[in-house]
Amino acid sequence: MDRFVLPSASGLLLGLTFTPLGGPVLPFLAFAPLGTALGRRHGPGDGLVPGFIVAAVGHGVGLHWMIPALSWRTPLAVPVWLLVLCLIGMVAALAVESALRLHRRWRLPLPVGLGVTWVGLEWVAAHVPGVSYAWLNAGGSLAWWPWAA
Repeated sequence: MDRFVLPSASGLLLGLTFTPLGGPVLPFLAFAPLGTALGRRHGPGDGLVPGFIVAAVGHGVGLHWMIPALSWRTPLAVPVWLLVLCLIGMVAALAVESALRLHRRWRLPLPVGLGVTWVGLEWVAAHVPGVSYAWLNAGGSLAWWPWAA
């Protein structure tokens, strides 16, 4: 059960960081439920499903505006929104799996590994030529509080 509930809780908290309500603390606390869920799993592939869930829920909350903004122009608004969530979810699944591998192989603490891989995911997504993704939720919400970064 915690394989889905805890990552969903992390996703919800991560989604709330898209708004100015994110504050200087929420981006750091958002990954705590995910870390708890992953703390009991260290096998190959154990980070894929939780990572996908966190990103899909988090970006689903943060990108909820896409459906009403696009649905008056095209009937493809919902399928495009779901496609965006799936693509982000797949990349995030690899980031979370990478954090678990860093934890297994190098004994890097899991919260540090999650931070490194997730920030890396956000940075790469923002800098991919031609298709950069500007909504850096965890890092972007800290822009209002630079002292917390």
